[in-house]
Order: sequence, then C-alpha cells, then structure tokens
Amino acid sequence: MPDYVSLNPMLGRSKQHGMFTTKRQSSVSELISFKRQRPLDRYTSVNLNISVQSPEHSDKTWFAIDGSVRDELSLQEKFIFPYLKPLCSEMISEIIQGLLPGSSSPHCNYPEIIDEHGGVEKVTESLIHLISPHIIQFQGHEVTRTALNAIICQQSDSNEPWNMPLGYASIVCDDRDTSWWRLYIGQCSLSWRRIVCQHAQQIIKGSTASLYYFNLWIGNGHRYARFIKLWGFPKDTVTDGWYQACSNLLEALFCRAFRTHHGMLNRLGSKYQNDGKASTLGWGLNIMSPLVQGNLALNKELRTKANIGPSKAPDRQIQYWAVFNSRQKAAAEKKRRKESIKAVFEKDFDIALQIALNNDEEAFNKIRESLQLQQETSNFSEDLAHIPFCGSLTSEVAAILDYAAVSGANDTPMRASNNDDEQQMLTIPWSLDGCGFTEENILIWTYDFKSFTSIGLKHLGHDILTYPDARKFHETLLANSQAKIIFLCGPQSEKLIRAIVRSSRHTLSLRGFDYPLYRDPLRNRLFICCPPLPAEIWSVSTRHSIKISEALRFVVNFIPSLKYDIRPFFCENSSVIGYILRQARKERLGGEPLTADTVDEGVRLWLTRRNMGQAEDIKEIEKIAGSLTRGLLMVLKFLPRRPKSDGNESKERSPQPSRRTTERVRVHESFNVEQYQKIGDFVHKQLDKREVDYRNRLSRLCAESPRPQDKERCSTSSDKGGTDAPSTDPESIAALKCFSQWQGQAFQTGAAEMKGLVEQCQAEAGDRDYEAPIDILQGLTARVIDEGFLDPVGVTAAHPVIAGASDKKRQGVKSVVWKNEDVRNREYSYKLKDQLKRHIYIYYCEILFPANMDILDEMVFIKLELCPAGEIHTSLYATSSSEAHDDPALRLAFRVRYIDTFSREVVYYATNPAINMVWRANTLVEVLEKKSLEDISQFPRRFIHIGSQNNAHPLLERFRRGGNTSPLPR
Repeated sequence: MPDYVSLNPMLGRSKQHGMFTTKRQSSVSELISFKRQRPLDRYTSVNLNISVQSPEHSDKTWFAIDGSVRDELSLQEKFIFPYLKPLCSEMISEIIQGLLPGSSSPHCNYPEIIDEHGGVEKVTESLIHLISPHIIQFQGHEVTRTALNAIICQQSDSNEPWNMPLGYASIVCDDRDTSWWRLYIGQCSLSWRRIVCQHAQQIIKGSTASLYYFNLWIGNGHRYARFIKLWGFPKDTVTDGWYQACSNLLEALFCRAFRTHHGMLNRLGSKYQNDGKASTLGWGLNIMSPLVQGNLALNKELRTKANIGPSKAPDRQIQYWAVFNSRQKAAAEKKRRKESIKAVFEKDFDIALQIALNNDEEAFNKIRESLQLQQETSNFSEDLAHIPFCGSLTSEVAAILDYAAVSGANDTPMRASNNDDEQQMLTIPWSLDGCGFTEENILIWTYDFKSFTSIGLKHLGHDILTYPDARKFHETLLANSQAKIIFLCGPQSEKLIRAIVRSSRHTLSLRGFDYPLYRDPLRNRLFICCPPLPAEIWSVSTRHSIKISEALRFVVNFIPSLKYDIRPFFCENSSVIGYILRQARKERLGGEPLTADTVDEGVRLWLTRRNMGQAEDIKEIEKIAGSLTRGLLMVLKFLPRRPKSDGNESKERSPQPSRRTTERVRVHESFNVEQYQKIGDFVHKQLDKREVDYRNRLSRLCAESPRPQDKERCSTSSDKGGTDAPSTDPESIAALKCFSQWQGQAFQTGAAEMKGLVEQCQAEAGDRDYEAPIDILQGLTARVIDEGFLDPVGVTAAHPVIAGASDKKRQGVKSVVWKNEDVRNREYSYKLKDQLKRHIYIYYCEILFPANMDILDEMVFIKLELCPAGEIHTSLYATSSSEAHDDPALRLAFRVRYIDTFSREVVYYATNPAINMVWRANTLVEVLEKKSLEDISQFPRRFIHIGSQNNAHPLLERFRRGGNTSPLPR
C-alpha cells in the first residue's frame, strides 16, 4: 500500500524567506539550487518543452487578408542576449524612479514593495537565483531560432521540473523558413493549466484572440509553438502579493532581454516610448506591460499606449493585428446575432448546403438523394475484430473524436500520459448521449483508437498516421461504416481525413458559424468539422456549444430517421446551465453579479434565437427575477418541449432522485412565486412574437415552394403547437426549488400549487422539438451540485456546518458548536460522498482526499490539534500561513485517520496551500477560543459567513453569505 503521508510532503512551518514565502524552512543554498533537484512525485516529471502545431484552416477572414501580408516571413534582427543581472538592476531602478508605465498602480506599488524587501540589489539577487541555469548559460550568446531550440533540447534532456510557479517563453516557428521566429513571454502559477489547457487548446482550435495566437493562425498550418522554461519558484511557494510582484518583474525583465515588447517597457517620455522602435524593434508578441499583470482595472490611456506599439511594428503581420483584432471580432458577433434572429426552415438548410457545394446542382442532388436513402444491412468484417469503436456500423451518423475540451481554469494535475485510460471501454460521450444518440444510431471512434479523454500531451504534436496500423484501422472503419455524415470533432480528426480520403474541401455556413466541410464523391459522404466535445458542462463557452448544436441540427434536418430521436439543443442548453453555475459560484464567492452588460456572447445568442436577446429583454429578465443568474435558469424552465404524446419520442431518461434537491441547502429566504410567474409570462410573450414571425415566413414559403416536405410542414405545424408546456411534474418543480436554495432561498410552495402557476406555452417554431428534456438537464445540474461545484463552503460530511457559539442553528442543517475543551480529546467522523471530488469541510476549511486513496467504507476521522498561542504546529493545515502576518492558522492542524481495505490504519496530517484557506483557518482558531464574530471581523485575513436568517450585529451585515475581512492577494 502506498504511503499516504507522502501526499503532503511539505508539512513544516511557514517562513518568510528572502523574497517570497515558502511552506517550510529553506536555506539560501537550497533556494539557489532548487531548480536542479530531481522530481519526487509522478507529476513532477511531466515535461512541457512541448511543440503545438497550429492547424491548417480555410477561414474566410484569412483569405480576406492581403496575400503579401499573409505570406510574409520577414526575419527578425540579430542581437546578443544580455547579461541579466545588470539589466534587472537597471530596470528595477527605473521602476523605483517611476520611469516605466505601471511602476506604481493601485494593485501593486512596486517602489514601496521593493523597498520593503531589501531594495534594488537584494531583490535583483533573489530574482536572478530563480532563473533556469540554461538561460543563465545563454547570456552573451546570439539569439537565433537554432539557439533557442538548443535550450529546449537541453531542458528536455535534464528533465527540468515544470510543476511549480514559473515563467516561460513560447517560440513561434515556421516550417517554410528555418531562420524565422517570433517570441512570446508569459508567467503562470500552474504550468499545466496555462500551457496545455489554455495555450495549446487555443492554438489547435485556431484562436485569434491575442497577437500570439493570431501570429500562429496566420501561418495557416505552417507554424507551431515550442516552450522554454525561463524561471521557476520553489514548488511550495505561496502565491501571494509579493510572489505576483516578483513574477511581473521577471516577465518584464525577459520581455526586455528578448525584445518582445512594443514600447511598453521603454522609459516614460523617451522618444521611443510609443513607437515600438529602438530597443525593441517591434518583433515580439507581447503587448501589455507585465508590470500591470493582475490589474483588472486598466485605464484607457494605458490600453491605448499598449495598442499603439504593434501598429508601428516592422513586421506587417504584427501591424495587421491592430486592424484585424477589432474588425473580425465585431463583424463575427454582428453576423451571428443577425443570423440567430431568423427562423430557420428546411429550405434554409438546403440553400446552405448548395452554397457550400459552390452551387453545384448535380453534387447537391446526389448528396441529398443519398441522405434520404434507407440503410442496408451490413456484414461484419473480420478486419473489424481488433479495432476499438462504439456504436453501429449501420448508423447514418458517425463521429471521430479528438479530445475533450477542458476549461481554461482547469487545475487538474499534470500527467505524463494518458496510459491509465487507454484500456477503458469507449462509450457515448455525455454531450452526445444527452442529445439522444445511442449505440444504435451513431458510430464513434477516436482518432488514436484509445479512450476519449480530456486534452493532454498525447493530443499535441503527434501524427497518428505514423503509428503502426492507424491508417489501416481508419480506412477499414470508413469502408465498413454506412454513415452518410461524419462529424470530425477536433483538429486531429480533420487532419487524418484529409490524409486518408480523396475529398473536396468546402465551407458550410450556418447562422453565423463557418464549418470546414469535406465531400467524398465516391460515397456521397459529408465530413463536417466541429469543435471538440466538452469534458464537463462548464468546460467550454456557450458559443462553442452553440456551434456544435447548429451542426447537429443541420444533420438532423437531412436524415429523417433522426428527427424524432435527436435533440441538438442539448449541447447549448447544458452549456448555458454550466455558465449559470459558474456565475452562481462566482457570485457566492463575492464576485460581481451578472448583468445585461456583462452577459456572455454565447448566452446572448442562445437568448436571441428565442427572441429574448435584445439588451432590454435581458434587463427585463434581470429586473423580474432580481438576479440575471436566477432569471436565466427560469427561462430554461419555460422553454417549449417536445410533446410527451409524440409516438416517436425516444425513451425517457430516469429522473434524478429528488433527495438531491434538498441536500445542498445554504441559507433560506422566501421563494418569490410572483417572480417565477412573471418570467413565465415574459417568456411566453417573446415566444409568441417569434411564432408570429415564423408563421408569416412559413406561409410565404408554402406559397413559393413546390416541395412536398414544405407542404407537409405547413399542414402539420399547427397541429404540433399549443399542446406543449414546460414540465410541471414534481421532479421539474424540484429542480427550480433546488436552484432557489443554491441562491439562498427556501421554496415554500408545494408541487400542487406550482402546477397552477405554469401556463401553457403557445410558441410554435421549428426549434421546439430540439430542446433538451428538463429531466436530463436537471440530472446534470444535480450531479454538478452533488460534486460541490457551487460550494464556497461545501457541506459534505456527517457534521457539515460548524457554527460559532452565538450563531443560531440553521433550519434543516445540522450544526456543530465546537468547544475548545473538546478539541484535544475528540475525533469527528465523516462519511465521504460518492463524487468526483472527495472532500469535506470543517468550518469552511477544505480537506481533500485523492481519488486513489483506499478508504474502507469511505469513513474518515478528523481530530483538531491546536498549539498554544505563540507556537507553530509542525504539521499545520494552512501551509500558506505567515508569521509576518501573525496568522492564528499557524497553530492549527487536522489529524486524519482512516482504515484501508486491508484493515490497516493510516494516519497523516491534512494540508491545503490555498491562500483563502488561511483566512478561514484564522477564523476557526479564534472561534475555538470563543472570540465573537464582531471581534474577529476587526482583524484582517479572516473569513466570516452569516446566514441570511441569522440575527447579526450591524458590523457583520457585509458578511451575509460569506466574505473576507481583507482582500485576497491577486
């Protein structure tokens, strides 16, 4: 059995060491040599000196760029990499004198903080010690692409660790010229999240959201990014305010050293400050000054200065970014909104396909005829016996999967490979399953014939067709499958089809979205390139999911057998729920509430298609519900559903157990029935308006079109409408009740009363049959809640809430009042829930249990240990606690005990490095010592939660639903 004590390798006391806080005692020699230590755990050895290929594409915006700009490969000037210590000292001196933009701002007063940590020389010395030895050795050498690639090789060979807060350089290369390169400098606290979940995903999906991504995209398949580690903090560094300041200083240092900025790091008032020339020459891919990193309130003047530099760069592609960035974003959003307002009919899909096929009537007729044919019985080939796939070879639709897209905020630890997952059986991904796809109506396989997993290193920089048997396997499946349309979900899937199938390439435009489309003339088969499927409902933007839904809707229109089984809008509806939950969580943690001005573009599109996307409509939803977050969920409840009397309806999913809807109660307020009814009235009104437009257009089409499909639709559309209503069964009502409780409300109306409040939905439109059933959306929501996604202070244990002695017990929630005399002599038992994230909370202090931890019956026993005042526990819980701030959390530890399945007792001390846990542990210590919350609120670095029905001193009103007495460091 593994030694689980090693899960917390840094259990010593906190100490302010030199320039930043670490979680154990560190000597100066250890600080200098940390970068040469061998990795100790299974994640440390993951190497991120990786290469990420930007895919080939056929974007219309690319072709709109002048050819001389698109194809330019101007070479960067040669220069010598400077010695970093004098350059760093000079830069810090300029910052202290206020000579650089961002030297002193509300989020970080650099002159003051540098002085607090010893001044120019001491800070310089400490920063230089953090730099990678390979970069130190590079001082005085000429900067070329060959030299930079040599550093990458050296770092790969030395297995330099990446699982720490660090800085990196991304070198952009082009396979058309071995001398061409561009550079981008960045920093991160979690390298896996930044480089793989953010950079790699954005690059391979062809993002143009930044100059860095644009520079890769404009290469159209010829460019790729490689990564070099520039500096790294010790693995257990506390990411506090001073850490952020050090990171910003180091990033600014390397932007100067590699000349990647465009004047933002030149002295204020100098003749080169705004023109991107002289010391920078404008070849780099950094725009904003690193000194303002973390400042969310950048003023207009600073943003304007940052954008001026690239527009005057000698590289015309960098120059063009200033024009492209503003134009393409505004034009794309305008087009999508305009297209989303229109009702869509079968004729519109025909026209879209005809246009995509360059108005080739013969090709269109062949494709359409093929799509309408009945499937034939397929004989199972022996060649398929050893090929992993899922579903039916006779299905009319197939999908080749690449990777599952993850959120850019994902903090899953680094994995060297996905070998643990390779042998898992391939199943229908949840996003397709929710749409109604089963093993009878779709065929699925992955581009590498392994399991479908979240993006990882195996998805980057590899050509799967170079692997033995890969091409043969793909060719065999394509030959035996009767699929008429195949979705290519990700860049690798598209790449292999281009290599295997002799096809013509086209662009399919659907409601403001463009899809690469490949036509196989021999099989009259279509391949539609789609975004990768999401890993979770919150993993991707709503716009990303809407694009998937639109493609599914297009396919369903052309394949009659799928029209009553598939619900294309499940993808976008589930993503909207994910967006609502993300926003609800953000608001519960003290973030700004969602408003009509800040709502996501994808959510606007989702509302627009339902005739609720205008600014005044969104403001009305916010006004009625009191919260736009709550209002959006109510809108979901009132959308029309496919009538349950439909004989062709697919099999109903089992509703989620209703007990889930009451387990996550936080605080209680009256549920406003009037708000709910008004939202229903508003939704019905807007949908009625949409129906009027729909019927007007439909009547015109019926008069114009001789197609029997249109006539049939005209005669039957009114029969479908008016009988459907939002579900009013107890489970559906429970879902809204559940959301009310997440928002801090109690639902006080019974199911019978609620049924009378839900009016019949009269809106008739072609979209109505494609909405996801409420019970499936409900099940997704319940699972997310059970996994603690909404919990800023999760309640997952046998004693879920710990209240202060003066607090009232909260209705329906068991409270535990901790007494100081019990702490040393009592263990508390907790039953872990069956959920993705295994954790418990003790007075809002989170204790995590790894998924592979072998715990008998999921029972753990926790004992609190508290040292006397003035002492520091050697196994303290909140490892980011600081002596400099006199944190009471330095005295607190949680002793964890459990029995494994071999009946062996395991004991260890839980730790948590998160800075917000210091605030909560500080409060817990003082609660244990019977201090009042009023007194605790007078101290910084504390967290206080006041229930909405608890009587509280006026001083505590600001802590309703939880709040900090001082801001968390950025």
